Amino acid sequence: MLNSSESGDTAEIPSWGPDWDNYYTEELGIRTTDQFLGWVFILGTIVGLLGNGSAVCYFWPKRNQSVHNMLYLAIITVDFLTVSSSFPVIASLLNDRYPMIFNKDVFCSAWTLVSSFTAKMSIFLAAMICVTRTIAMRCPYLTLKRTSVISAIAGYAFLLIALDLTYISFEWEHGQYVNSTCLCSAKFYETAPIVVQYIATVSLILQLTMPSFITFFCFVASTWFLMTRATLLN
Repeated sequence: MLNSSESGDTAEIPSWGPDWDNYYTEELGIRTTDQFLGWVFILGTIVGLLGNGSAVCYFWPKRNQSVHNMLYLAIITVDFLTVSSSFPVIASLLNDRYPMIFNKDVFCSAWTLVSSFTAKMSIFLAAMICVTRTIAMRCPYLTLKRTSVISAIAGYAFLLIALDLTYISFEWEHGQYVNSTCLCSAKFYETAPIVVQYIATVSLILQLTMPSFITFFCFVASTWFLMTRATLLN
């Protein structure tokens, strides 16, 4: 790797650049990789938007027929937001990892909140689908109440938003652009209390692991119900 004295280039690394010394995207071939990834993201975003759009058209007329269709529509909506949030990342990849709109602190923090919310809600909704399907297998004549499912989704969404807004409003947390990943991520200020950081870490672990454990349990239970159904009927 050449440094500025060896290459004769006196250009300084911008403040938004990576932390590594003497880092040049052209010399490491990272610019080509970023361009490739940017176009792959564009293709994936187009496919995702078209796929989610067609899924919405399919499930929207059937949203009131069953709880399951309503959950499918909900997770499609969340996935639509997830796909749409990739545009700022694409812009950064195609512009030598310059933050672009991520350079705005307010947008960076808002994007971090939205991307975190959609990721956690996708996991939760997938777990909800597994739970309702497992209940339907075990008790096929039981009718799930839409109000109960909607209340669970709304309550969990309120909890996620309330936690993030609390961290931001008290200036404990903010969004910070990370050059190595070309996106904004949540960072705690040094003045944030240790207790708050501990609570945020524990809550994040629970938000990511508990729905996964529930999904796995429902998979095992539903498999057992299917395997023993013939025996129970006889």
